[in-house]
Amino acid sequence: MRKPWLGIGFTLSAITDFLLLFTALPLLLGAFYLAFGTYPLSVIIRGIGWIKLGRESRVRLFKAAGSAVIILGLLFYVSLLAAKEPRFSIIVWIVYSLMEFSAYVKVSSTLGTRLIGFACISIIGIATVVWIAVPDAATLRPEALPRLSYAFIFLLASSLIAAVSFLRK
Repeated sequence: MRKPWLGIGFTLSAITDFLLLFTALPLLLGAFYLAFGTYPLSVIIRGIGWIKLGRESRVRLFKAAGSAVIILGLLFYVSLLAAKEPRFSIIVWIVYSLMEFSAYVKVSSTLGTRLIGFACISIIGIATVVWIAVPDAATLRPEALPRLSYAFIFLLASSLIAAVSFLRK
């Protein structure tokens, strides 16, 4: 199923996850700041892709997921920049990530795209963020991100699977 908006959005998401994964290396701390550029583009493009898929398929969940990804994804981004209450930022990210996880399940079951089902591995990354970052919101600081590296591995795998799934014919 070729859905270029989603494919490009998830490719950018994979780049973001890859960059965040390598913030553990002091030499690549700049990767964190580069990820701050790829992330909002990923969110906007993925959101548009989900909404377009929802219109084409008439599946409301896809439209809802797309709206959540755009609105909550950008809210997450802005709230991280404001850094007033990082726990709020984490919860916003978790909510939209769970919406997108639900959309993976629905795409797999209703549109017959089995590969996207493997993107559900993101739930392990989401659970890791819940386990590590919700109790200690300070893990969102660049120097503390290595604690989340396990989450980024699963989120990267999920993004790559989703990108391939939506870019292939």
